Amino acid sequence: MKPRPFEYHRASSIEDAIAALASMETGRGLAGGQSLIPMMNLGLATPDLLVDVGNVPDLRYVRFEDGILRIGALVTHNAVIGAAPSALVCPMLILAYQSVAHHTIRNRGTLGGNICIADPAAATASDCGHNVELVDWHTQRDHPHR
Repeated sequence: MKPRPFEYHRASSIEDAIAALASMETGRGLAGGQSLIPMMNLGLATPDLLVDVGNVPDLRYVRFEDGILRIGALVTHNAVIGAAPSALVCPMLILAYQSVAHHTIRNRGTLGGNICIADPAAATASDCGHNVELVDWHTQRDHPHR
């Protein structure tokens, strides 16, 4: 099955992505696409607009600051495994991410995508207990994700 027609926008910044998503009622963000694209092909997701955030540099980081391990929404599962801050701060996180699917999926699938899709099968980050920074065109807030 093929997805129904949709518009495509490649965002250059977080602000650009937020503005594009605000322009249509059924827009969806696209990062790795490991879950969203199959859902679209099956007709389970039918966005009118896909906003590709894959090239937004402010969403791709792993760092330890102020006693907190911070992982950007575009960081792939394998990037978390290979990041020095992950190993130093939370070695169990690396073990959890090594259990995600197989190498090819870990190279494309992202933490942000897993959280946005909210698939119970992709609950690796939830198992670790964390906060998610949520941003839309009106507000920015931290939300405990369990």
